[in-house]
Order: sequence, then structure tokens, then C-alpha cells
Amino acid sequence: MINQLKIGDRIIGSGYPVFIIAEVGINHEGDLIKCERMVTDAAEAKVDAVKLQTIDADANYVRGSSSYDVFKKAELSENETKVVFDLAKSLNLEIFTTVGDLETFEWVKKFKPCAWKISSGLINHLPLIDEISKLNQPMILSTGLSDYDEISEAVDVIRNNGNDKIVILQCTSLYPLEYHNVFLSRMKKFKESFSLNVGYSDHCVNNDAAFLSVGAGAVMIEKHFTYKKEQKGFDHNISLDKVGLIKFVDQIRLAESIMCKEEMKPKEFMREQRNKNLRCIVARKVILKGDEFTLDNISIKRSSGNKLGLSPKYFYNILGRTAEENYDVDDPISN
Repeated sequence: MINQLKIGDRIIGSGYPVFIIAEVGINHEGDLIKCERMVTDAAEAKVDAVKLQTIDADANYVRGSSSYDVFKKAELSENETKVVFDLAKSLNLEIFTTVGDLETFEWVKKFKPCAWKISSGLINHLPLIDEISKLNQPMILSTGLSDYDEISEAVDVIRNNGNDKIVILQCTSLYPLEYHNVFLSRMKKFKESFSLNVGYSDHCVNNDAAFLSVGAGAVMIEKHFTYKKEQKGFDHNISLDKVGLIKFVDQIRLAESIMCKEEMKPKEFMREQRNKNLRCIVARKVILKGDEFTLDNISIKRSSGNKLGLSPKYFYNILGRTAEENYDVDDPISN
């Protein structure tokens, strides 16, 4: 049995609504106004959470590398980050972020994120994972660059600190992601191997894989989000804008509706169809109270739809029994 967990006010797990994350990342380009606008748009799209990337370029990347240049231009200060956290919470959005170093972790945790995201590129940063896991707060692991052993090592580090509040996201770190590299089947292996909730981080340019991931067992889905798809650089080209995010949420909720889990017991609205279509035992000829049921006077037919008689599985059981009431031809046998 896989444990449910809470992220903020939301319960995560099988049987609960899929937790939808708008991945703001650094698509705000270091502009607080843009970031606030994206958070507001995400709330209007009715996602459950927004996620940032709070990365100190100097502490994470070699100077002169492409990653350094991109992230250096997109940094939000500590005060700006607090403004974004406060805004999200005021809009009833959960908010969390990815941190890449211990110094950033120390000041971000003051803002009480609802969870901690370990990105694909950080899953082998076991010292960082170790420190975060000691908070005993939910942790989300992206697996886009990992082999099985690396995922297992990260999970072990978290669990060794007594923290089992983990969601593993199937992810492939290609941008954009083609269908043949999505590998949704890995979610089943993660779920079986680690007994943890699983989800999907989507880098496809449309929503088909995310829609299908609900059927594959995802309890959490992350999708990149932008203020303008046509904007150059960063992750804009693989991200959804506000209109696209609204449609995305609707599609995930539709997938949930289609996959609705319930007991294998016909609902009341199916009763009429059952009565019309299932076979039952009926009278082949007039049967009077006290007559024996025989091969000559009973048969199996689809009934008129008003009433469903005994199931055909009882056909041989009632042979030789006596009728407790009168039956006309084609009346369902009920005793």
C-alpha cells in the first residue's frame, strides 16, 4: 500500500485529484513583474501549484558556460522571491522551488515552501538531498537524466532520514520531447520498485503524453509555463501560455473523469440497460404456483426490460424446484 501525502492543503495519491504544477522555472527572465503576472495567470488557470527555480548561478555553474549565462540573467533576489511566495499563497496556490546549493536552501526554507523539487540535474547531489530530506517535508524527484541506481540512491538518502514523503516523476530531459522518448511505462516500475507515488514531468509541445500519463498512474503532473510562447530563449518554446495552461488543466481533469476509480458494481443509471440487455431465466410457457421447473417450461432470454429475473447461472439449480407464484410466458423467474 502506497502512502498518501499532503502538499500544503492538497492530498496526493491514488483516488485524489492529480496535482497539477505550472513550472514557471526561470521563464520570468529575472523580471519580478513578469513572474507575478505568471503566478496570477496560473491561479486563474486553476493549477494546484507553481514552481520556481531559485538558482544561484555563481554557486551552481562554471563561469562562461551557457547555463551560467542563462541563470545569471534570471535570478530573483531573496526579497523578490518572498514577494512571489506571498502572492502565490494569497491566491490559494501552493508554491515551491528548486534550489541548487545549501546556502540558497537556507534562506528559501524561511518562506515555507509546500515541497522541495530535486531537478533531473540535481538527483546525484546527495549532500543537498540529504539536508533537504531532514526537514521531513515532501520531496519531488525528477528522473530525466538518471539511471535506476541513481534514483535508488537518492530515495535511500531521503528514507534514511525517516522521510517517506516522496513523489518520483518520470521525465526525459529533452527539449522538446518526442513521443518515442516519453517512456511512461517507467512509472509502473518506479511505483512497484519503491512503493512510492509517481507522476510525470512533461516536455512535449502538446498535451497528449500528459493526458495519457493519468491513465498510467500519475498522481502529479508538471508542465512548463510562460508568459509568451514566442519569446526567444529560456524554456518559452516548450511551455504553455495562459490559454494553453487553461486547456491543459481541463484535459487533465477530463482524463481523471475518464479514469474515475470506483467499485466494479453497476451504478443506478445502468439498471435500465442491465434489465434490457442481460439474459435471465424466463418462463417458456405458463407456469402455475406449485409446478416444478423443468427443461420444458423455462429458458434463457433477454427480458422485456421491466425486470431482470434470476441469472442464467442458476438455471440448473432451480430445475426440480416448485414455483412460488404464477408465471405467464416470458415472465422473468424470480424464485
